[in-house]
Amino acid sequence: MIFVWLAVAAAVVGLDQWTKYLTVLKLKPVGDVPLIEGWLHLDYVENTGAAFGMLKNQRWLFLVLTTVVVLAMLAYLILKRKTIHPFLASGIAMIIGGGIGNQIDRIARGYVVDMIYVKIIDFAVFNVADSFVCIGAAILCIYVLFLYKEPDKTETSKKDEMTDAH
Repeated sequence: MIFVWLAVAAAVVGLDQWTKYLTVLKLKPVGDVPLIEGWLHLDYVENTGAAFGMLKNQRWLFLVLTTVVVLAMLAYLILKRKTIHPFLASGIAMIIGGGIGNQIDRIARGYVVDMIYVKIIDFAVFNVADSFVCIGAAILCIYVLFLYKEPDKTETSKKDEMTDAH
C-alpha cells in the first residue's frame, strides 16, 4: 500500500507544479483573471511566507521546517505502512505532496507561486499545494476526533502478564 500513498503524494506534487507552471506562463503577464467576477479570481502572487502569506520573508525557516515535517511524515508512513488506517495515510500523503510542492518553489524561485483568490471573502491567495496541505490536515483532525481508537488496554495488559509469567 505504501506505493499508493507515495503515488498520491507524487500526484499532488505534479498537479501543483503543473498549475504553477501555467500560472507563471499565462497569468503572470496579466496579473488577475476573474473566473466568477467578484467571487473567485486567479491572481498571480509571489509568496515569500507560509501558507496564505503568513510569516513573510522567513525562507530558511520554512526550508528547514518543511523538510523536517515532510521527512517525519514520510518516515511515519513507511514505518506504519502495514497498520496505518487508509484515511489517515491519505491525509499524510496529501500533506507530504503539498509540502514538497511548495518546497520546490522555495528552493527554485525563493518564493512560492500562489494563484487562487476567493475574492468574495477577501481570503489570502493560495495554491494547489496549500489546498492539499489543508485538506490533509483536516483529514488528520477527522481521523483523530472520530476514527482513532485507543488500543485495548486490557488486551495489552493480559499479553504483558502472560509474557511475565514465562
